[in-house]
Amino acid sequence: VINKENRRLVATLVRNLDDIYRDVLLLKFEQEMSNKEIAQFLDITTDLVRMRYMRAKRLLVKMGGEALYEASKT
Repeated sequence: VINKENRRLVATLVRNLDDIYRDVLLLKFEQEMSNKEIAQFLDITTDLVRMRYMRAKRLLVKMGGEALYEASKT
Protein backbone atom coordinates (compact mmCIF):
# COMPACT_ATOMS: atom_id res chain seq x y z
CA VAL A 1 0.00 0.00 0.00
CA ILE A 2 1.40 3.33 -1.04
CA ASN A 3 0.13 6.40 0.75
CA LYS A 4 -0.46 9.71 -1.02
CA GLU A 5 2.92 11.18 -0.10
CA ASN A 6 4.81 8.12 -1.32
CA ARG A 7 2.77 8.10 -4.52
CA ARG A 8 3.76 11.70 -5.22
CA LEU A 9 7.40 10.94 -4.54
CA VAL A 10 7.37 7.93 -6.87
CA ALA A 11 5.60 9.96 -9.58
CA THR A 12 8.23 12.70 -9.30
CA LEU A 13 11.06 10.19 -9.49
CA VAL A 14 9.52 8.46 -12.52
CA ARG A 15 9.06 11.82 -14.28
CA ASN A 16 12.79 12.46 -13.84
CA LEU A 17 13.81 9.24 -15.60
CA ASP A 18 14.94 9.22 -19.21
CA ASP A 19 12.12 8.48 -21.65
CA ILE A 20 13.34 4.98 -22.45
CA TYR A 21 13.04 3.93 -18.81
CA ARG A 22 9.90 5.91 -18.02
CA ASP A 23 8.06 4.43 -21.03
CA VAL A 24 8.73 0.87 -19.88
CA LEU A 25 7.57 1.59 -16.33
CA LEU A 26 4.42 3.39 -17.42
CA LEU A 27 3.46 0.70 -19.92
CA LYS A 28 4.09 -2.02 -17.35
CA PHE A 29 2.23 -0.45 -14.44
CA GLU A 30 -0.31 1.98 -15.87
CA GLN A 31 -1.25 -0.02 -18.95
CA GLU A 32 -0.55 -3.41 -17.30
CA MET A 33 1.28 -4.66 -20.37
CA SER A 34 3.52 -7.71 -20.34
CA ASN A 35 7.17 -7.54 -21.35
CA LYS A 36 6.25 -9.14 -24.66
CA GLU A 37 3.51 -6.57 -25.31
CA ILE A 38 5.84 -3.71 -24.38
CA ALA A 39 8.52 -5.08 -26.69
CA GLN A 40 6.08 -5.24 -29.58
CA PHE A 41 4.69 -1.78 -28.82
CA LEU A 42 8.15 -0.18 -28.61
CA ASP A 43 9.61 -2.36 -31.39
CA ILE A 44 12.42 -3.65 -29.17
CA THR A 45 13.32 -7.10 -27.82
CA THR A 46 11.88 -8.54 -24.61
CA ASP A 47 15.44 -8.75 -23.28
CA LEU A 48 15.80 -5.00 -23.77
CA VAL A 49 12.48 -4.43 -21.99
CA ARG A 50 13.73 -6.46 -19.02
CA MET A 51 17.05 -4.59 -19.00
CA ARG A 52 15.38 -1.17 -19.11
CA TYR A 53 12.99 -2.21 -16.33
CA MET A 54 15.89 -3.37 -14.12
CA ARG A 55 17.83 -0.19 -14.83
CA ALA A 56 14.78 1.96 -14.14
CA LYS A 57 14.29 0.28 -10.76
CA ARG A 58 17.97 0.75 -9.94
CA LEU A 59 17.81 4.43 -10.92
CA LEU A 60 14.67 4.99 -8.83
CA VAL A 61 16.37 3.50 -5.79
CA LYS A 62 19.47 5.59 -6.42
CA MET A 63 17.44 8.78 -6.88
CA GLY A 64 15.03 8.38 -4.02
CA GLY A 65 15.36 5.01 -2.40
CA GLU A 66 16.30 6.36 0.97
CA ALA A 67 13.37 8.78 0.98
CA LEU A 68 10.99 5.99 -0.05
CA TYR A 69 12.40 3.69 2.60
CA GLU A 70 11.99 6.30 5.34
CA ALA A 71 8.46 7.18 4.16
CA SER A 72 7.46 3.52 4.14
CA LYS A 73 8.36 3.16 7.82
CA THR A 74 5.69 5.67 8.86
